[in-house]
Amino acid sequence: MEFEQCSNCETKIGKLESAYLHNGMVVCEACDKKLKSSVIAENQKHQPTSNAIHNTPREQAKEEILCSINPTWLRSHPLATIILLPFVMLTWPIYIFWIIKSKCTLLIISNKRTTLREGFFSKATTEVRHKDIRNISIEQSFFERILNVGTIGISSSAQADFEIVVKGIHSPHKKAEILRRFQE
Repeated sequence: MEFEQCSNCETKIGKLESAYLHNGMVVCEACDKKLKSSVIAENQKHQPTSNAIHNTPREQAKEEILCSINPTWLRSHPLATIILLPFVMLTWPIYIFWIIKSKCTLLIISNKRTTLREGFFSKATTEVRHKDIRNISIEQSFFERILNVGTIGISSSAQADFEIVVKGIHSPHKKAEILRRFQE
């Protein structure tokens, strides 16, 4: 098998442990950068995962990523943006912080599970299988409804609180509908 190096984080990728497929493109597991590599994509299509050998036929169905979403950074703070906009020369660090926080948060919805990845220097991952989802919550303020953004909360049957909470998601009702479609 041929290995390639990620152009963003210089991680060697080329097998299932270091990359995954998303819409026909290879995505580096370390930094979530989409890469164009037909060699790796071909190798991953033909290489079975170690879990697929031990799973039942129903669970062997290939996991497919339906969407991966970064929260919006400008629409997430509508009032603060309006107030701070005239003072952009003084408040640019706040905007930079919002952008970095948005880019370091990724919500991945597949046909089997929902995964939240957060962090800049260290990464934290929370995962909920769709068959375990007990509650999906969507919260929108008045301005968020106008801008079509909101907060999605997902809880499983094993937890009392929400396990995954993501603020600033564009079209939250559409994302919740995707989750409900794969809920059993």
